[in-house]
Amino acid sequence: MKLSVINRIAVIAVSCISLVSASDKSLKQLQNEYVDLRIGMFIHIGIETFNRGDYWTNSTPPDISKFKLATLNCKNWADAAKSAGMKYGVLTTKHHYGFCMWNTATTTYNCMNAGTLKTDVVKAYCDAFREDSLKPGLYYSMFAVHDTVDGSYSSYNRTLWDKK
Repeated sequence: MKLSVINRIAVIAVSCISLVSASDKSLKQLQNEYVDLRIGMFIHIGIETFNRGDYWTNSTPPDISKFKLATLNCKNWADAAKSAGMKYGVLTTKHHYGFCMWNTATTTYNCMNAGTLKTDVVKAYCDAFREDSLKPGLYYSMFAVHDTVDGSYSSYNRTLWDKK
């Protein structure tokens, strides 16, 4: 079974639910609040940013040494979003490679164990966006090719796309 475009969009939409406060509001109210946010910024940064290929064509996920983030200024992202009239951002916290952009004890495949910066990118992003009165949203992929059962990209690919 292949993931349809609608299913992929649904994953992104669900990840954005945190952009509206869910207190005692109905689903319709929450959807309307999300639509009213209008335009936002999607920030896709991760280990694949520093890899000379695409994860769909490479045979294995990049080694952690590929993560070469030397500086990080999330305030620049927030300022750019605000100046463009955006009300929120969505940061990719973990994409299909499995590389985590926050300080986590669940895997060593994360930004705290890579490069020289050793910064929790998710925290820095959330702090900067909140400081500018922007809503920080988070995108998280449940798939992680890095942590497949047999350690190979091909088994992950079969599991994700070719499952019958």
